[in-house]
Amino acid sequence: LTNYERKVIVTGGGARMRVVYDFPEQNIDIPQVGDSMGMRLILQNSFDRSLRLSFALGLLRLVCTNGMKTLEKEFDLTRKHSTKIDADSLLTGDALDKAITAFKNSGDKFAELAKAEITQDQGLGILQNLAKKNTVSEKMRGEIATIWNNPTHEEDSGRNLYNLYNATTQHLTGNYEERFEYADRVSGRILNEFSLASRNP
Repeated sequence: LTNYERKVIVTGGGARMRVVYDFPEQNIDIPQVGDSMGMRLILQNSFDRSLRLSFALGLLRLVCTNGMKTLEKEFDLTRKHSTKIDADSLLTGDALDKAITAFKNSGDKFAELAKAEITQDQGLGILQNLAKKNTVSEKMRGEIATIWNNPTHEEDSGRNLYNLYNATTQHLTGNYEERFEYADRVSGRILNEFSLASRNP
């Protein structure tokens, strides 16, 4: 895992910090839609203790570098709060082994989304229901619907829950660093709803 890209995102006026590691060479395929995703690890810590020291597993969609959530829980790190913590040293071999295993297994969950076929109008109806439940705002619903109606990538030409989720992440990834926490929260809620729906036709 030597080939990675690393960036630091600070939010809350310096109260919270994330270190995002992208590993494009560690990837899984979603053959149902001809898509491929790389592994992302997000290390988080906070000055105000609003975040526990942990890292979360994520996905990097290789066709467009959209960041995607997984359904895995965050991995706790047993390091004491200290001003001398080196973020890179926290990603131990054992922690990475667990993350890689979870990453490879996450492909099955996204394959379930890809198998859940919907119509164009059903996709718009789903977005409308998300707005009614205040999962997304009405403005965001319209912006996601624009992407759903006119897919940017060939891999999104199919009509299924995976492609609809990609439309949401494509919208949320715009200005990603400026609204990281909001995008992360909304993306997670939508993925949970879609995952439940994919298992309950």
